[in-house]
Amino acid sequence: KEFIDNGVVRVYGDNNDGSFIVDVDDYYFIKNWFWRKDKKGYWTTNAKKEDEEVYNKKILRLHQLIAERKYGKYDTKKLFPDHLSRDKSDNRKCNLVLKTNADNMKNRNLSKANTSGKTGVSYSESKGVWTAYITVNYNNIHLGDFTKFEDAVNARLLAEKKYGFTCDDKVADYDYSHIKEEVNSNAG
Repeated sequence: KEFIDNGVVRVYGDNNDGSFIVDVDDYYFIKNWFWRKDKKGYWTTNAKKEDEEVYNKKILRLHQLIAERKYGKYDTKKLFPDHLSRDKSDNRKCNLVLKTNADNMKNRNLSKANTSGKTGVSYSESKGVWTAYITVNYNNIHLGDFTKFEDAVNARLLAEKKYGFTCDDKVADYDYSHIKEEVNSNAG
């Protein structure tokens, strides 16, 4: 472990997997587990026998445990902790927000399969134009066809703003609401 400024601790994985960061109070909660990265990049641990009774899982994910500490018990079939920064090694409470799957999908990196360099913009060879689109609540919305790439990108950016998306290199604002709550509860 390594203590960092502002109440943050860097914890090193067990299999030379790199490291992750958590808030100091969460470090004292998670320090007795052995953490490793799974294939998707999430930090996980095997549940001990007593953990299985509490969490009803054999594998525990760090971000889910921290989200439960932040929000209390939540319906894990309907809500998912989203890493606002998209950095799965940043497990501070301010970086985790519970979202529905549809809302979680609004915070995305550029897909590896993307060839245009902008999410929601593709070139239509048959039409000879750039097409912009966005998917909201599992519905594809056609934003238009454009002769200029920049115009298609601008249409997509306007739609991202309208529907609350953070894509590609734009990162969502951190959620400091738990800090405000803690300050207010300590003041009263």
